[in-house]
Amino acid sequence: MACLLSDVVPIMVGSAARTGTSKRWPVVVAVTVDRETEHSMASDRMTEMTLRECMQLLAANHFGRVAVNDDDGPVILPVNYILDGDSVLFRSGGGTKLQAGVRGSPASFEIDAVRERTRTGWSVVARGTLTDVYDPDEIERARRFPLEPFAGGDRPYYLRLLVYEVSGRTIALPEGVPDGWFRPTGLGHVWLNRDAADLGL
Repeated sequence: MACLLSDVVPIMVGSAARTGTSKRWPVVVAVTVDRETEHSMASDRMTEMTLRECMQLLAANHFGRVAVNDDDGPVILPVNYILDGDSVLFRSGGGTKLQAGVRGSPASFEIDAVRERTRTGWSVVARGTLTDVYDPDEIERARRFPLEPFAGGDRPYYLRLLVYEVSGRTIALPEGVPDGWFRPTGLGHVWLNRDAADLGL
């Protein structure tokens, strides 16, 4: 039997974001499909994060990837960001991200950390609506944040992902297994059936 675990947090959405009022929308934390799936999840090394854990990681990190659609289809773009309340705020030049924000397009945002040596790590995914920050007072407020683009250059526009769903997963070491349990085969990275050493990875 399907079991949906959810919580409710204040989220700025649509006209509420323009007026500064807040609405409360459900945020999905985890989904368990059935006993067989639950047993599979318990027997492997992947676990679902709580909403609090997801939000803590979003607040503690400042680099992620935003996924939007352009004229050619889905595209994933790296950004540095800050978590402003329950929304993801970042800067942009004119282009794909700005166009998506002006349209109020649906978008996803992801952060992660991976240790290839131990095959462990975590990831957090936020889904929401991408909007451009156009109110003069909001722009002035956004400028007070330490949000300098890693790549430099002129990025005068501020975009905000109004989050309505957050989920996260961790992959941990098996219980009782030492940190160095996984040893690479020595084959290196494979790219189109050949060693990728020439790519400088």
